[in-house]
Amino acid sequence: FDRGAASYKALLALSPAYAVGWYSLARAADRARRDAAALRHYGRALALQPELSNAWSSMGVLLLATGKTGAAALALENATRIRATPQDFNYLGDAYGDLERYDDAIGAYDHALDAAEQQSGRRFHPQALYSMLHYLIHTCSFQRLERACAGLEDSINWELAAGEETGLTPIEALVLLGTYTDHHLLLRVSHNFALRSLSRLLTTNTPRITLHPSRGVGQRLRLGYISGGLRMHPDGKNLQGVFERHDRTKIEVMCFSLKRDEGSPVQQRLQAGCERWYDYTDLSNEEAARGVNAAGVHVLLDVNGYTGEGVRAQRNIILAMTPTRIQVNFLAWVASSGAPFIQYLVTDSAASPPEFAADYSEKLLVFPHSYFPSDLRASGGNTDRPRGDALAAARKSRGLPEAGPLVSGFNQLWKIDAALFDAWLQIVNATSDVNASLWLPLFPDVARPNLEALAAAFDQRSPPHARGVGARIVWTPLFPQEEHLQAKALAALQLDTSVYNGHTSGADILWAGVPTLSLPGIKQSSRVGASLLRGLDLDARMLARTHADYVAVAVRALRS
Repeated sequence: FDRGAASYKALLALSPAYAVGWYSLARAADRARRDAAALRHYGRALALQPELSNAWSSMGVLLLATGKTGAAALALENATRIRATPQDFNYLGDAYGDLERYDDAIGAYDHALDAAEQQSGRRFHPQALYSMLHYLIHTCSFQRLERACAGLEDSINWELAAGEETGLTPIEALVLLGTYTDHHLLLRVSHNFALRSLSRLLTTNTPRITLHPSRGVGQRLRLGYISGGLRMHPDGKNLQGVFERHDRTKIEVMCFSLKRDEGSPVQQRLQAGCERWYDYTDLSNEEAARGVNAAGVHVLLDVNGYTGEGVRAQRNIILAMTPTRIQVNFLAWVASSGAPFIQYLVTDSAASPPEFAADYSEKLLVFPHSYFPSDLRASGGNTDRPRGDALAAARKSRGLPEAGPLVSGFNQLWKIDAALFDAWLQIVNATSDVNASLWLPLFPDVARPNLEALAAAFDQRSPPHARGVGARIVWTPLFPQEEHLQAKALAALQLDTSVYNGHTSGADILWAGVPTLSLPGIKQSSRVGASLLRGLDLDARMLARTHADYVAVAVRALRS
């Protein structure tokens, strides 16, 4: 850097008004991570030549990387005004997103795709597309989402054919693939996620583990659970009570925690329920894998998958190193892992019907009942439903209507799709005679404006005497953990989402004593509701077959 900077400074001593020279000096400082100097030099270049688009672009990217998001957006707005490039629009979308200007972010990503089409003749820029899809999902912008997904399958197929790592995030893969694409694409994308872990081993020259302990005659099976969720986390809450129910005459239970919390009651109970607890929060992936192997585990259950710590800390590398001979996908990733290093998946015939076996790379371990464990009473408190005046008072204290059945949709709002939300509005519209209200969480609250706009449009399409659906949608914030089950017990009926069911939230509402209506799809993530209901012998009455059936069952229930 010093030699190159000296050359630029010598040039600028001769020509101090040479804007490109200041820009070149800024780029050298930028590459050397001398951020303050780089920003000064970019500013000098632009003072001399305000239309120097490369300087606006480079300065905007640096400002974005250093957390100066507002200034980054202004710089990138100038860059795209002068010269429309796909990458600058993509960075501008990132800046808008960080500023919570979500509509502007979506527009910037759309412009990135337009600019890509002008450059190459193809409306193709995977990074911009996937970022745009993220905000469209979370704001429930259903029409724009459907249009944007028109190019999704081609984008993913191109990445997979080119041997690239797909930029689609795992959760968005579960939501979008099979909803807006052929559902078989999900297995290929999961396989791509697995190959990332294997490629990391190759690039770091990390050998896989090939020596595994054998189970001796009369020895108990050493069963290990590995997860970043063995704490106050949905997976930790669901696993409460599981470990102590293993037959200790046959099974030795070992837990490998990849992320500790501050000693929550959930973590304490999990730790007390196993025989050996290992805190691997601070270990590298290789150290953790070798630790699991040294512990002598025979069967390892992966309660991470491509979610949470599995993605953020690339913890799938632990499984890719094959610390145990038998490795099992369980609970966290509700689809096939697509991983050649995971042999089995725990499920049941409602979540994974036999006709969908080809959608899995693993052999299926099919439970005769629901595979989804849940012991949420341990953290939810009393769920006795109040009655009479106490019921009205409880509803009023939480900002709810004092009379009429409450139809809840206690899932994150990004799990809703257009057809399902229309069905919800039909249910509320058809039960105006019993004064039913739709109760939704502000989670995420950025989805509320678009959902309210859809309700207003539904009203406009309805006859004048049947309008008013939008006024019967009740919004509340999330409730504290210690009272969330008591609050949810006030609902008369829970409406499950269909693209991605309620999993922990679905078990929650059932523990609260609220009947749940579910509409199963093709993917496992859209069939957990069916699994939970079958486990309670409610599947015959509370599983719908079509959207029309879903509406009819809900209306009949609310009028009964």
